[in-house]
Amino acid sequence: LDEHLSRKLQSSSSVSLRVLALDGICDTANLGSMVRTASAFGVDAVILSKDCCDAWYRRAIRVSMGHVFLIPVVRVENLAAFLGKWRHSLTSYAAVVQSEDCLVLDQIRSGDIPSKGWCCVMGNEGNGISDDVLKNCTKKLKIRMIDGVDSLSVPIACGILLHGLAEREGNDKECS
Repeated sequence: LDEHLSRKLQSSSSVSLRVLALDGICDTANLGSMVRTASAFGVDAVILSKDCCDAWYRRAIRVSMGHVFLIPVVRVENLAAFLGKWRHSLTSYAAVVQSEDCLVLDQIRSGDIPSKGWCCVMGNEGNGISDDVLKNCTKKLKIRMIDGVDSLSVPIACGILLHGLAEREGNDKECS
């Protein structure tokens, strides 16, 4: 994994390194949906915490429409340590629901997302991102919603955030 990410960062390409990190995802359908979404938005690797469900479970594969085989999906022993190790190379955005001290996706301008690379961190369906992982994220990020709606399903939020981050990068990675 480290070699794959390092090669991508050191390439002469103007394309950002895009990573999706999943912390404690329990539902295989949610996981499969997020892998498919990650593939759609040009994510280079999906990182799973040790307590995520199995990406190669039949239901996850089916929901991913086979994209689990097209994009590197790697389980790490300690997601917080992984984020800490890559902190200087990747800006990590923790998807949060209720927080005052965070960025709001629709307030980020085009070109404001670092062109060197980024990592979108999504948390457990019920509990969100664990404290250890959250402490190792560079920034907190949320999606603006109308009053009375406090959260979205994790695959829907993942799609919105991946699209938003990719759209606001400081380069032009192709999505067709």
